Amino acid sequence: RILIIIVLGLFIMNRCESKFADKMFVNAKIIDADGRQLSGDAIAIKKWKIVQVDAQSELAPLCNNKTEVIDLKGAFLYPGFSDAHLHVESVGKNLLNLNLVGTTSIGKIQQRLKDYSAKNPDLHWIQGSGWDQNDWRTTAFPNHADLDACINERPVALERIDGHALWVNVKALTLAGITKETPDPEASGGKILKDHLGYPTGVLIDNAMNLIWKQIPPDSLEQRTKYILAALEHFASLGLTEVHDAATDEPTISIFKELEQAGRLPIRVYAMAYGGDIINFMKKHEPIIPDINPYFTVRTIKLFSDGALGSRGAYLFEPYSDEPGNYGLLTISEKDLKEIAETAKATGYQVATHAIGDSANRLVLNVYEKILGENIAQYRWRIEHAQVLAPSDIPRFGKLGIIASMQPTHATSDMPWAPARLGAKRVKGAYATKSVWSGGAI
Repeated sequence: RILIIIVLGLFIMNRCESKFADKMFVNAKIIDADGRQLSGDAIAIKKWKIVQVDAQSELAPLCNNKTEVIDLKGAFLYPGFSDAHLHVESVGKNLLNLNLVGTTSIGKIQQRLKDYSAKNPDLHWIQGSGWDQNDWRTTAFPNHADLDACINERPVALERIDGHALWVNVKALTLAGITKETPDPEASGGKILKDHLGYPTGVLIDNAMNLIWKQIPPDSLEQRTKYILAALEHFASLGLTEVHDAATDEPTISIFKELEQAGRLPIRVYAMAYGGDIINFMKKHEPIIPDINPYFTVRTIKLFSDGALGSRGAYLFEPYSDEPGNYGLLTISEKDLKEIAETAKATGYQVATHAIGDSANRLVLNVYEKILGENIAQYRWRIEHAQVLAPSDIPRFGKLGIIASMQPTHATSDMPWAPARLGAKRVKGAYATKSVWSGGAI
């Protein structure tokens, strides 16, 4: 009988404890997801979830001596800001290594390269990223000679701002065995730019970049962790509460898991598994969902169907207006896309496919529709960027329930040169965010 009384008492105590909030924000101007200010001035939180929004006086019974009360003193409280497409480790590298974002000439890049090389004499490879030839007075792709003039005793590899082109010096070309006779890896969607005599210029597009990446020793897990934490702290400083990491390989997933378990993730990470044998990955690993792991999610796989518009790798129906004969690059076959999509459907993974050109977007839309059949919207599959669309494909996003993960910044960054790439008629189907949303797409 005494044991029953003790157990009953503990049960009642636990029930009483369970009603109290873990955290409460008070004296706040609360804005909901639709931009409306709510009448209440307090929010109660329990186990990472909002329990109630009301006047502070109404929520007082949910507080006890263990509840953390945060007085916002009349400040605004918004739903968390989430960036739906970025690359965490790449941002960390930009922050800690040679950052070329915003450079407006080859001369300025050369100066940064010289300074960085002098400060890092022990680096075997000099790596950097962020250049964009469209920001220069002469918008043609650069040449290895521009890098050779600064550094010729060490290999140099500089990634374009979109991650779809690589600029290297002769030392790097030599180490990779890239010569006049080296063919383009056309089967996988890549291109080695060559001059009028057939010699490599030092610029490699999309999957041709792998010829160089294979020569660069991989960063240690310790160094990669430093990049990731630097990026996440940077995002947190900007007010982001979640980021979608749009291409996360297995070692990076392991790093995120360790950081989450150690309580070191400052914001939530929604990772898209990428690389290696992605079909085998989906069969071996069940999705990681928020209810199990509140700061780290892996329920999506990332695929690439083409390259980028700035490097003329986006796959188009008609040739580039400023480069006749070039249709861009298809980086995955329809057969492979279907096989991976079928596995994702069977294993419960969301699919997010990079598609920038109108032809690439049509291919992905067609495959999604064929694989998912009816009730497509319930799967919440995504197309990343959806940047250049045929007019007939714009309403398909809303009709099929495909998420259009579009980035408005592309419209502003590409504005000076997109009409030259696409021509006056075709550019009308580019960056059509309002038209896609008006058609009912998410």
